[in-house]
Formats: sequence, structure tokens, C-alpha cells
Amino acid sequence: MVYDYTEYKFINLGFYIQSLAALQFLPKNCQPDLILREKLRYYDGTIINLFMNAWYRISDRNKKISKYIKPIYLSIHIYNEKVLDNETIENFKKYEPIGCRNISTLNMLTKRGINSYFSSCLTLT
Repeated sequence: MVYDYTEYKFINLGFYIQSLAALQFLPKNCQPDLILREKLRYYDGTIINLFMNAWYRISDRNKKISKYIKPIYLSIHIYNEKVLDNETIENFKKYEPIGCRNISTLNMLTKRGINSYFSSCLTLT
């Protein structure tokens, strides 16, 4: 993923480091598509698998994703249980198991019946 910081007051270089860490899982000579995190709902290219990591739903713009994206939820962090509405829970259940960066996220998801595991941060791979 790539990131658009025009609406934020900060730049989190950790997001880019995690994207770099994800590249190691791609086949050699693979040319990955770079998808803008803030516009996941608008992607209309070929069907792709996409690592979905880092802060989940840093804004409501990320609540929905394109039907052409098959998410692999790995190393996510949920900062606020309020983002776990019924639609989000259904989405997670559709693509479980969900890899959680920290124990608090793991607890939030398992409490809602979502098959989850502790994956730690993607950068540790």
C-alpha cells in the first residue's frame, strides 16, 4: 500500500516500513500493484490479494473496500472498539483468520467471535 497524508497532520513512516516488509512474501520478479490506502473502495483493476495491516480503519474512508480486493488481514491494530460495527465484523469473518499486531486487538476480535491470532507487527518478519 501507499498512503495519502494530505488530510493528516503527521506522517507515519512505520506504515511504509510495514509495506516494505510485506514485499518479502511476494514471488520473485513480481511487480506489485501499489494501492492507495485512502481509496481502497475505488480500486477497479484486476482482482488482487492485498495485505491489510497497520491501523485498521484509520478513517471511515477505509470502512469499505473494493470487490476487486481480497484482503489478507495481517498485523492489524484496532485503536477503538467503536470501529467494530456489524458490517466490519461480518467482513472480518468472511476473511478470517485475522492476524493481530497486539493482544488488545486480538481480545477485541475474539470477544466478537472472529477467528484471530497474534501475528505481531509485520516488520518483525
